[in-house]
Amino acid sequence: MRLLIAVLATGVVLAQFCPAQTKEQLHTMPSSAEILELADKANENVLSFEKALEAASPYLDDDTVKNDKVAAENAHAIIDAIRKKGASMYGLVGLLSCLDDLTLDASRASRSIMVGIAANSLKDNSSHNAAAMTAMSLMGSENSLFDISDLFLHVTLRYAAAEDDAIEQVLKQLK
Repeated sequence: MRLLIAVLATGVVLAQFCPAQTKEQLHTMPSSAEILELADKANENVLSFEKALEAASPYLDDDTVKNDKVAAENAHAIIDAIRKKGASMYGLVGLLSCLDDLTLDASRASRSIMVGIAANSLKDNSSHNAAAMTAMSLMGSENSLFDISDLFLHVTLRYAAAEDDAIEQVLKQLK
């Protein structure tokens, strides 16, 4: 939700500071190939998160693991829909929201493990090294999810701008 608000706010701010466009300055719609390439990369990052989450499951509560798995499944479902039906504003924003959620999930899970290590609440000291490596894996996943989410944000903004341009052109023709 925070990401959606940021996307909308960015659009409002950009609209205020960008002068009106001429026909030659219309935004370029991202290609299907570009979106599919990003969707494939997003899928890889979600799979990496799922592997890191599975490794971290002994150090996390069951509800966290369950909810994070559902969030990853939702991301896969949206990616599959984009692959099958093509991109739409709804699908792109939905995927942005899922990637944002997964980024936060990875962050929370890694912090939870690190807090457990710091508080010495894990069963024994020998598990601290394994837990730390698992937390580091989740942090890496967090960074990867953030990066692909950022790329999707830029593509989504381009998509929205190109859609706005197309609607504006149609409305001008109807006058």
